[in-house]
Amino acid sequence: MVAETNDAVEILVGRNAVPGLKLQGVAVGLPKHMSDLLRPLEQHRIEPVIDAACDFKALPEALDHLNSGPFEKLVVELHY
Repeated sequence: MVAETNDAVEILVGRNAVPGLKLQGVAVGLPKHMSDLLRPLEQHRIEPVIDAACDFKALPEALDHLNSGPFEKLVVELHY
């Protein structure tokens, strides 16, 4: 279940809904910091293994997708 307000998002996920589920936010500092972070990834052509990307509103379906097989990473996009 997902509940949104103007300044917060609450996600209620059952304890055993997705074993090993890790929700992680990413905060990016100055543009130079992001460039410094991306430079070695681009130089060595390192790319993450992402199975799928979805909008936050599709989170319940995305969690069902994770439960249906051995997948790598799922990106949930937040637009505000």
